[in-house]
Amino acid sequence: MLMSQSSDVARLLQDLGKTPAEVASALQVKGIQGVRNTVRALNPIVRFVEPQAADIWNLNIVQGNTLSMSFRDGRKRTVTLPEAVKQFLGAFNHGAYPELELPP
Repeated sequence: MLMSQSSDVARLLQDLGKTPAEVASALQVKGIQGVRNTVRALNPIVRFVEPQAADIWNLNIVQGNTLSMSFRDGRKRTVTLPEAVKQFLGAFNHGAYPELELPP
């Protein structure tokens, strides 16, 4: 399903899981990997959303608890990350879930 609304992205993130471990498992099943302490293209959550997002050309998590999106038609939207996703990113950035790290 290609998404073109911020509500679609919010639902997608919510569906990743209720705990950081569930989020990690969902990403692993989908083959998503990333790099620690990144906020754009190498961030595992951005890498998860990006291929499913229609008409979104810029995704980032510069503000630690918010996914920012720029749409091709000029709209800009943000989605607050669900608590489990925030906790996952915090743990991932501190070395948890090494199986989700892109090889050097």
